[in-house]
Amino acid sequence: MPTPIRRAYRTFRFLFEREPWVFEVIFGFFTAVFFLLLWVDWRDGPAFGSIVVLSEVRPEDFWKWAGIGGGAFQCGAAIASDRGVPYLKWPRWICAGWLSGLWGAMSAAAWIAAPFTPTAAIYAACAVANLYVAFHVLWEDEYRRPRRAGG
Repeated sequence: MPTPIRRAYRTFRFLFEREPWVFEVIFGFFTAVFFLLLWVDWRDGPAFGSIVVLSEVRPEDFWKWAGIGGGAFQCGAAIASDRGVPYLKWPRWICAGWLSGLWGAMSAAAWIAAPFTPTAAIYAACAVANLYVAFHVLWEDEYRRPRRAGG
């Protein structure tokens, strides 16, 4: 009988191998929610420090709307792609790359604002996870689907 951890891992692996768009929806939704909370002046914690550092390069609203728009687009494009819209492969891939860059910038800014805090590592993990999903989506569209269809 599998333990709960093994069962959770098997479920994760099953979803990630067969339905990677689910993770795009999750990353996109929570990215949009996170930046929406920043936009409505949710300033508790170290997240505000990274926005302050990034606002020296571009205005704060640019970073907030880049996260809200990018997350919402990633979530919506992944759902639409699962529904059979064929031309969304490259926009999904570009959006995941954009969000990976955004989270990377947030990670670097969090490191500048408060070095040796876990916030920079969390943001870096979000960047790596989003990049991994982008490459998985590309791999899925290029190799896995044609093989399933018999090609």
